[in-house]
Amino acid sequence: MRPRTSDRLRQRGAGPVGCLLRLILLGAVLYVGFQFAAPHVQAWRFEDAMKAQAEAAEVNSDQEIRAALLRAAHELQVPLDTRALQVTRARGRIEITAEWTRDVVLPKYRRVLHFQRSISAPVDS
Repeated sequence: MRPRTSDRLRQRGAGPVGCLLRLILLGAVLYVGFQFAAPHVQAWRFEDAMKAQAEAAEVNSDQEIRAALLRAAHELQVPLDTRALQVTRARGRIEITAEWTRDVVLPKYRRVLHFQRSISAPVDS
């Protein structure tokens, strides 16, 4: 005798409770993944802004570069302190460095992510 459809579903864990548990697990994984991925995406986008400013260093002053990067950090919601952003020129090169931390807070779990980015590019004097 062949088992009924509902018996076969229960054996595989595909009944209503199993389906609900899988959906809850999927939602939790997506939530945690987004909480950790968003700061990294923001860091990559800020690094792109740093590269663009380094490439434009021949026409922009250090103060203009700092102001543009601080605006970009604000737009991208990167918690960058003005002291943690360094723009230096030496021997025909510009170096831009930035350092910041970001808290990822989950129920009963907290993690501090540290970001440090450095871009160097040649500049004609």
